[in-house]
Amino acid sequence: MTRARPRLWGGNCGRCAGEVLRVCTLFRLGADVRVGIGPSITVAATASGQIGGPGGVLAIDPDQVTEWLSPLPVDALHGLGPRQAQVLRDYGIHCIGLLAAVPPATVQLLPGVSGSRQKGGKAVAGEGGYFLAACRS
Repeated sequence: MTRARPRLWGGNCGRCAGEVLRVCTLFRLGADVRVGIGPSITVAATASGQIGGPGGVLAIDPDQVTEWLSPLPVDALHGLGPRQAQVLRDYGIHCIGLLAAVPPATVQLLPGVSGSRQKGGKAVAGEGGYFLAACRS
């Protein structure tokens, strides 16, 4: 994962940096990759996991993060394991938007889910610049 600064890439820095990374990887290594771009590492990695097909770029702007993440299922959130996702679903928390709405103290009480609320909170919190996450298709 790497970080790109908006001033270096102009207004649409995330998308441009993602396309450059994808083309360079394809040219140098012969492998197509899925590139997710977002204001945090969690958002970027989650975005790369949502790309269907052999390769592509998905850029999430900081002002779109909450709107984009909210309807996704909890198991789509990067860093959340299948057992944690199952516990959350057992308690009726099926999407990331519901996870973000639950008070942190409540989530801490769920068995095996201690880090989930922090993960959801970090995903929504914006940071300066953009993060790029690439995974092989």
